[in-house]
Amino acid sequence: MIVFSKPTVKRLVQLEFLLGQKLDKNTEHTRNKGDGKETSGGTPATLYITSKELAELTGWTDATIRKDISHLGIKGGASKGYKLDELYKAIHQAVGKPQEGMTAESLHPCCIVGLGRIGAALLDYGGFAQGGMKLVAGFDESVNRVEILNASFPLYPASRLEQVIAQQRIEYAVLTVPEQDAPVYGKRLAEAGIKGIVNYTSAVLNLGDNVAVENISLAEALKNCLFKANVS
Repeated sequence: MIVFSKPTVKRLVQLEFLLGQKLDKNTEHTRNKGDGKETSGGTPATLYITSKELAELTGWTDATIRKDISHLGIKGGASKGYKLDELYKAIHQAVGKPQEGMTAESLHPCCIVGLGRIGAALLDYGGFAQGGMKLVAGFDESVNRVEILNASFPLYPASRLEQVIAQQRIEYAVLTVPEQDAPVYGKRLAEAGIKGIVNYTSAVLNLGDNVAVENISLAEALKNCLFKANVS
């Protein structure tokens, strides 16, 4: 297995989504060609994309993109660039995304911990399947909030977190609790056997090698955006 640096992984994940969108649009265009009907033989034409075009889409340098792609064993032509579907499949496999045709039953069980404004908004978010996961439970300290909110899966008081994780074999968690509570819940999730946490709080969590943590701080993102705007 190829070991990528964290920045490379983030770039490859973003490229995977961008390329997937381009392939979807091309397929849809082929199907709808004419008067909204699928064309006979409607196989999408082979598409190519260059590192320069990818650089324009992402804001990265084409040299950085070529270096990232070189780890995948994909070679692009000097003029045409990379085969879009070939590049997409290579990245798709490298970053551990679910393969096409993956059923709901084969997605990784995930829960939301903290059902405040951010957590509640994520209850209806449809992008979990794209990341290879399905929401199966939500937790909050407020029993009243658990009873009021509506979701397509059960919501529980936080006191039952460990019990439900074990019963439903939940593997991943999205953490949206107040910042001061994040370390406690991070530890509880780790001890409950959670493999990975997407941390939406401002607290930076480090739970050791057995738990993958993706710290996503809006404040940090805003500061990075401000810095980039001021130095450009």
